[in-house]
Amino acid sequence: MWPFDSKLDGKILRTTGFEDLFPKKDDDLWREWSSSEGSSCTALLQSTARIGFKARAATLLILPNLAWSPFYAGKDVADTVRYSFKTELDFRDLPPRIGEWALGVIECSTKIDPKDLEKDRERDWYRTHQDYLHQLLDVLPPPAAERAFERVDFLDPLPFSGMDFCSGYHPFGRLLRDRRVTETWKRRADGKMREVVLSEIEGRSAPRETWEAAPACYEDEITTQCFSTEGLYYSKDLFADQIAFLASREIEIGKHLFPYLIKIFDEPAYAETRRQICASICREERLFFDHEDVLAAERCLRDLSQGGHPYRADQTDVALILREAIGRYHQREKEAQLAAVSKREQSKVLVQRMS
Repeated sequence: MWPFDSKLDGKILRTTGFEDLFPKKDDDLWREWSSSEGSSCTALLQSTARIGFKARAATLLILPNLAWSPFYAGKDVADTVRYSFKTELDFRDLPPRIGEWALGVIECSTKIDPKDLEKDRERDWYRTHQDYLHQLLDVLPPPAAERAFERVDFLDPLPFSGMDFCSGYHPFGRLLRDRRVTETWKRRADGKMREVVLSEIEGRSAPRETWEAAPACYEDEITTQCFSTEGLYYSKDLFADQIAFLASREIEIGKHLFPYLIKIFDEPAYAETRRQICASICREERLFFDHEDVLAAERCLRDLSQGGHPYRADQTDVALILREAIGRYHQREKEAQLAAVSKREQSKVLVQRMS
């Protein structure tokens, strides 16, 4: 299958505004290099070769199949023929002109039918192209960067479901977690994702599959950073704004996130964020806390004791809910201690009987 609008042959290349990158006089030298033993596109990109040759090498790395290449590709170009397709290009180290050309190749190749992404190789290729688009956002000049942003996907190309993992808005989450992407683009992406969430909440659209509901997926993707060992993926202010959006639409925040979120937003400036988190988890009728939950709840109760306005959720005093949950925790701990003492006493009695 040819995924491009028209066959991307040498003639097309020289009539699309990139003639300067691919002068015909370079064809013979390129063919000689491509046929040489041990030729490597990645090595060529890091060399002092002219920009036109680097653009050809980048093209071979972008395309998922050498049969689609508009350039000759010798059998010894080993790093372009691989079973697993992964990110190998860093456009920050290449001239912006190559980035503009690469965007055009990606735009053509993304016209492939999603059904052709079922094989692992094609899925890897799709994911790699999305990684390249993330890079290009902050490499290309504004008009081209906007084109790249329009190509960034938010929803997985095909639905799938398994015991441990299922489709959803993972591409959106990958953009948020990509530390190479500046916050300007992450905020743009977050705004688009919120539009999808609101559309489903207001009944203007429906999820492709039941497990791909945008509100739940949005909550899941933005809160995975709670467990990051390398800190947040973007500013705490943006994260707080996302929490406020969840609270404003009464989108459930997982109770298991409670201690992590309170620890992240521990500073006085985020008292309102802590109130929003508490209000969300206190929608549960009967909370059960562990030790870390108790510490988080006590932190929130200190906020309440310092004045301001009360925590409220569904007209129920949140402070009361938190205190009741803390009380149940201490009661369970007390009962567990008594049970442990009883077991030890029983053991002593049995040992004495065996003496």
